[in-house]
Amino acid sequence: MRLLHTTNFEFRESYDEEWLFGRSDTRWWLRISLDRDSWEDEGWNWTEPAASYAILSHTWGEKEVSFKDFNKKRRLYTSGIEFQHAFQNEKTKEPGFWKIVQACLLAWKQDQQWIWIDTCCIDKRSSSELSEAINSMMAWYSKATVCYAYLADVIYHDKMHESRWHTRGWCLQELLAPRMMYFFDHDWNEIGERGDLRTAIVDATGIDEKFLPAPGQDRSFPWRRACIANKMSWMARRRTTRVEDMAYCILGIFGINMPLLYGEGQKAFHRLQLEILRQSDDESLFAWNPYTDYSYYGLLAPHVHLFRLGGSIQSGRQFGPFAVNRRPYQMTNRGLEFTFLRGMPVGGSDSSATEGELSVEVGLDCYRLKSPENRDVQSVDHRNCADQSNFDRVFITIDKSPGYPWHRNHDHIHTHGVDYPLGWVKGEPYPEEQGRGQQTTVYIRGEYE
Repeated sequence: MRLLHTTNFEFRESYDEEWLFGRSDTRWWLRISLDRDSWEDEGWNWTEPAASYAILSHTWGEKEVSFKDFNKKRRLYTSGIEFQHAFQNEKTKEPGFWKIVQACLLAWKQDQQWIWIDTCCIDKRSSSELSEAINSMMAWYSKATVCYAYLADVIYHDKMHESRWHTRGWCLQELLAPRMMYFFDHDWNEIGERGDLRTAIVDATGIDEKFLPAPGQDRSFPWRRACIANKMSWMARRRTTRVEDMAYCILGIFGINMPLLYGEGQKAFHRLQLEILRQSDDESLFAWNPYTDYSYYGLLAPHVHLFRLGGSIQSGRQFGPFAVNRRPYQMTNRGLEFTFLRGMPVGGSDSSATEGELSVEVGLDCYRLKSPENRDVQSVDHRNCADQSNFDRVFITIDKSPGYPWHRNHDHIHTHGVDYPLGWVKGEPYPEEQGRGQQTTVYIRGEYE
């Protein structure tokens, strides 16, 4: 990690984890995955990171300053104070340097000796350094003492929710990860602290308020409790300049590390979902709505935008009694291996449908609220949702037709009661009871895979 000194404007590059994050870093990282109360009950010893630093969140504009540009310009001045005076009033001529100087001044006033800024603290000429930074960025934002979100397009504070900052992909993890975060307008006037601005942030991002830290709840990470579909829906509203970055910028949100392959296009998002699949049994990963760009789909979405309505999903892992008993997933050269319980029709006979052409409704281990007035499940406290009668199970439809592999059709996700059979072949008699049936394994593949 490379940090910038806030007064002499010189870099310090260190791979010394003890200097950067202190001896208790491992415990610290485990600690943020737990509720504060449970952490204290278990007796973890908290130690502040050794190198206290601030971090900047912003959208890129014109004349941003690279690592090379910064070093070249810094060598022209004999001291940090000369460098500061040269650019602290050059907002129009040198907006990139002006932004860096203003961020450093703010950090210095708040007793922060170091700051990390993505434009100048990463040498993007090095692909290995860029890869390391992207894979580590979530941790770096989490471990910063304070994060400054600079909204360059906000003049009037009541328009904060209209800022471009809320639409950029990289800014999502920068919103969620920091322990403490303050927002600033185009002239670096403070707008407010993240907890006090939750209403505006909810309006701008679609993230439910319960997943954002409340005022005064520093070092609180409630977003970690959200299911996969919820997290994907937050990203579905955003954009990045590079297609691949739609996947790379949310690696940290899902706790994933993977190589960066610029040029792979949409395959980056497919690789991300495969990595999630290897680590999680949260079936809300499959709770997305297709569109008509492809003839047929697999179980994994071709684009994160298809999760736009995923905010209304609740993972079955939070409702133990509802869990679907399914074999582990496995990606093969024939497609994603997927098992479902194929319901036996009334009378106990097996399928009368033609094996070469089938359409099956498959129940997932995720749910939506029943009542229309409370259709958004995020309005319910996920820790107090034990009543099965309040929820419907989410279903998808998979097809098998001549000349095609098993695939997901164009039907949107839909819901049935929790007593509905988990795998009903359309056209067959309605199964006698949900629990009866036979385990059926299929290999599901999309046109784009």
